[in-house]
Amino acid sequence: MLSIRNGLLISLFLNSILIGWVIGYMELLFYISFLANVFLIYYIFFLIKQRSLMGDDLSSVYSEIDRFAENLESLYGLEAFYGDQDLKNVIIHSKQMLEQIYLYQEKHFSDSIEEVEEEAEEESPDPEQDINDEDQS
Repeated sequence: MLSIRNGLLISLFLNSILIGWVIGYMELLFYISFLANVFLIYYIFFLIKQRSLMGDDLSSVYSEIDRFAENLESLYGLEAFYGDQDLKNVIIHSKQMLEQIYLYQEKHFSDSIEEVEEEAEEESPDPEQDINDEDQS
């Protein structure tokens, strides 16, 4: 059973032979060039869409990890866990992960960095400083 894609490929191949035989080989080269340009335009749009989706996914992951870090901080502030070194290390590690993701996002998706910076500054100015302040008191 032939799929539509295979049928189109066979049709393109047969049409190129027919054009070369009937019209001439210069027109065949034009036909091949035209098909290559159409394919490249399609591929460029496909890549742009993929990059946009990846940027959205990365922003989503960043938000989830940020929420996770905030939940850990609130847990760390409870009396039962206050001063727990393991929990403090997990909080610091989550902040380091956020920084790494932020650097990756800045490197590959510079257009959405300003939005993420504004959201992060509004939510928590410096959470690691908050943890250190709690330990000192």
